Amino acid sequence: MDPEGRQKVDVRDLHNIATRFAGMALLGSRYRLRESECSGIASLNRELETAYQSIQAELDHAKEMFRGAEAHRQIVDLGVLLDTCLSQWLAPGQFSVTMPQGGAQASLDPRLMTGLFSELIKNSLDAAKESEPLLVKVTVEFEEREASRWVRIVLSDNGKGVPDEMKGKIFEDFFTYHPKGRPGQGLGLTYVRNAVEAHGGTIREEGRHGDGARFVMELPLRHDGTTKENHA
Repeated sequence: MDPEGRQKVDVRDLHNIATRFAGMALLGSRYRLRESECSGIASLNRELETAYQSIQAELDHAKEMFRGAEAHRQIVDLGVLLDTCLSQWLAPGQFSVTMPQGGAQASLDPRLMTGLFSELIKNSLDAAKESEPLLVKVTVEFEEREASRWVRIVLSDNGKGVPDEMKGKIFEDFFTYHPKGRPGQGLGLTYVRNAVEAHGGTIREEGRHGDGARFVMELPLRHDGTTKENHA
């Protein structure tokens, strides 16, 4: 089946899963009404609600891989967001973040950016060398371009990198390249591309094969017709 056909099938399957899964929320609401009847139901309901929210977030993430994403901007601290996200995947000594003086408050979609960084880190973990510990570096800079402000984010690692002949393909739907031979769906970097494009930005890979990957993202910090702005 061609990629477009696979995408239609997978989106339909995700929709069917989400529709059936929605019944779990209704079931949970019924059990909340019975908490006064049994002391043990309340704690169980809290656990079910946490599980429901986690699975729903994963379904939303998967749907955005196929359909594209819409950025709902709000002011976020990129330093805090990066530190929180990276620390979920890497040990403290495995990553460093360089921020501009004065901090990095930016109008971005925090959920899309968290998913974007998570996918890039998973990509780094998949391509890590067996001979040395994985190290990830992130640099954030702001730029002024034609009366608009942009943020430039560079994420690099010391893994195996991307072969030159594959640099133009890695962001394509269903394209997969795993140096360790692990199977994949080829959707992680599709999500990254969608998240960047939802912000009206661009992404490219500039690393040298054998010396690690280097992803360069440039995002405009403005509200336009492709985004929605929230005020937190």
